Amino acid sequence: MAKEKIIPANWKAMQKYSAGFKVSNGSLIVLSGKGAVDPDGKIVGKGDMAAQTAYIMETIKEMLKAGGATLNDVIKTTIYVKNVGDFFPRVWDVYADYFEKDYPAATLVGVTELAYPDLLIEIDAMAFVSEQR
Repeated sequence: MAKEKIIPANWKAMQKYSAGFKVSNGSLIVLSGKGAVDPDGKIVGKGDMAAQTAYIMETIKEMLKAGGATLNDVIKTTIYVKNVGDFFPRVWDVYADYFEKDYPAATLVGVTELAYPDLLIEIDAMAFVSEQR
């Protein structure tokens, strides 16, 4: 099996993320953190974490496509937010809706600053593409 979901005995899958994955026989794609910054360097969705998340996820989707992968190949994300309290009620579903099958393993980190003052969220990702595909 190229991508095997890791489910520990005590794992309670109540959230929209997986505990982890074991991967072999393929390619690992590692993307740097993405913020909602358009090609002209302007912030997209100022003051709106959900809008910024959608823009970031679309950017990640395009980057994965360029590497021969899809969002369903993502095995791990790290999500950096300025306000953790805003993430779950306003943004969690926006993020999760981009994945059609197994949610990736995920880490949410609260931070005081990001690369630009108007960024509210930044996401990095790792994907695995099987040689068998």
